[in-house]
Amino acid sequence: KIQGCHCAQPPSVTNENNNVEVTYSGPHAFTWKPLTGYDCTRAECPRGDDILTKGVTEIQQINCTTNDGAFKLVFRNKATDAIPWNAPAARVKKAIEKLSTIGKVNVIFTNTSFNASACNRRAGIANTVGWTNNTIKIEFLTELGDVPMMRAFSASTAAFSGLGERINTTEYRKGTKENVECNARGICDRTLGRCTCLSGFNTSDHQGNFGQYGDCGFWNPSTEPYLVEAEGE
Repeated sequence: KIQGCHCAQPPSVTNENNNVEVTYSGPHAFTWKPLTGYDCTRAECPRGDDILTKGVTEIQQINCTTNDGAFKLVFRNKATDAIPWNAPAARVKKAIEKLSTIGKVNVIFTNTSFNASACNRRAGIANTVGWTNNTIKIEFLTELGDVPMMRAFSASTAAFSGLGERINTTEYRKGTKENVECNARGICDRTLGRCTCLSGFNTSDHQGNFGQYGDCGFWNPSTEPYLVEAEGE
């Protein structure tokens, strides 16, 4: 038999302003460090995108058709609260960002009418003007790289009866931003699980700005030394 350790992972916590929409984990958030290695004695460091390379965020899309009930979305084994079938984009965004496995997302409805709903109404239902032809697009702002697909399902056995009536998720754009330790712009301390960033780099918000993730994804070029070309060369 092959035996090994399944290393425990730290909990996520809210930031110092108790903003439940932003979560962090590991020593930078004053929780115990995530561990790795065959005997779980090596600390992992925060991961993120190399700010000086090109890449795009992942976008997944959800299509559903019904005129009643609610649905839930699952990401990395965490499920949202029930989302009503006719919820606006802001309601969908709030439900997703409550998950401890997600930081920030953009939620866009392709139907831009004022009364657009998350799901499309079934054909043959009266007063469907403005309620059809919508796709929910979810852009992952703080989860980087080619992230796992979200799963969508009915929130109860009574909801989405028949789903002819359907709900499904597909990948609209694959994420290509790196998700590497210390953003490839720092050195990981395997004892403490902390990044020591190279000159000019600091902790980020996973969107290129200064933040509290404890990685090296914020670049301030004003701290870099000027490169002066020798005269006559």
